[in-house]
Amino acid sequence: MKKQPWEMTRDEYNRTNKADPDTEKVLWRGVNDDTGERHHVQGKGLYLTADKEYAKRYGQLVAYPLTAKPKNPLFVRSLQDWEGWLCYQFVKVLGMKNIREFYEKYPDPGEYVRSLGYDGVQICTGKDAIYVNYNYPSHKQLVQDAINQGEEVPEEVLQEYPDLL
Repeated sequence: MKKQPWEMTRDEYNRTNKADPDTEKVLWRGVNDDTGERHHVQGKGLYLTADKEYAKRYGQLVAYPLTAKPKNPLFVRSLQDWEGWLCYQFVKVLGMKNIREFYEKYPDPGEYVRSLGYDGVQICTGKDAIYVNYNYPSHKQLVQDAINQGEEVPEEVLQEYPDLL
């Protein structure tokens, strides 16, 4: 019997395909032991790309359905344009003097992007596109939801999230 996401350890969940690349179009994510634990330039979220080779640089390939893309992303043409957009926001829109002030107020840049009504970021188009979905549920959120619904979450999974108990 197939395990539910909340019955899996974080590592099992991160390394399990969410879509079947043989039967549907997919986006790719490279996962490793640090997946979900690092600081990300565009904020905390689910990072995906259509470029399988690019994703492979980040670790083991995991397939996600196209529906995992953000529905209403902030679009920028390149990583350089992301940096320019962010500088414009903190200087012109927010009246801050430097990027340090911005990160003090918004340690996760995704919080600021969400405050503008976007659910993620899309950088580039086509095969070069990188998607960051801020609303895709994390493994921790799936475990929390299972606890709230009275499901029996395995002890080894609960040990990964002591703050949920």
